[in-house]
Amino acid sequence: MSDKKPHSSKPSQSFRQALGSQIRNLRKQHGVRQEHVALIARRWGLPWTSNTVVQLETGRRHLTVEEWLLLPTVLTQALNPNQSYTWDNLISLLATNAQIALTTETRAYLPDIEQLIRNLGVINPADEDAFDTPQNRHMQAWSEIETQQRTGNIRKGAVPPDVVTTVDIKASRTLNVLPTAIVQAAHRLWKRSLMEERDFRLIATGYEMATPRKMQALRGAMTRELLTELRPQLRRMRLRPKPAGRPGRPKKGGKS
Repeated sequence: MSDKKPHSSKPSQSFRQALGSQIRNLRKQHGVRQEHVALIARRWGLPWTSNTVVQLETGRRHLTVEEWLLLPTVLTQALNPNQSYTWDNLISLLATNAQIALTTETRAYLPDIEQLIRNLGVINPADEDAFDTPQNRHMQAWSEIETQQRTGNIRKGAVPPDVVTTVDIKASRTLNVLPTAIVQAAHRLWKRSLMEERDFRLIATGYEMATPRKMQALRGAMTRELLTELRPQLRRMRLRPKPAGRPGRPKKGGKS
């Protein structure tokens, strides 16, 4: 695995774009037309046309599981039957030193993607830090915050706005505190964000099998439960949340 640390800089291209560009280069090197690649794909039961190949080569097509499984065979038979284009070989041909976006939120360097393919898509726990994921960025940001607090570079309790999520903002309105207070209290209490703690607990309930409406209700109930746990933590941090179930008193002279 790569020893490079995850970072949040914008990657040069997505995995689909990098792979599509390499497939286009290989096809041109062998002087094969897009229609021929589509013809071989159709022989394997894939309803491809030349336009399908264009979309693949430009990174505009999401491969289905079936296409993912058959693509190495299609490329081998279409480009050069004497050379096997396995997934391992295809990934190794991607020439880039930049991070590649696996999803809109997860990025990795090429050596780590190669290892991921060799492991059949399984990331070993010891190698998780090599991937630039939301969880790793959150932990990295907090590590930097705590280091700066210890050295006195920023005041204790300060939280950069880029670690605040929409869930934190909504919770802050409910508890009548700043969103950054929600972030800090959640990290101290659970060592992860409010949203991550909510999703972590929901997994144990098997909520993925629920209907969309039921899932929304479960998320809402879990969020309310977590906010109840956050109130004492906010008080310990001397950030007073609005008491539950107690409406604010109207100002003198104001309307009741």
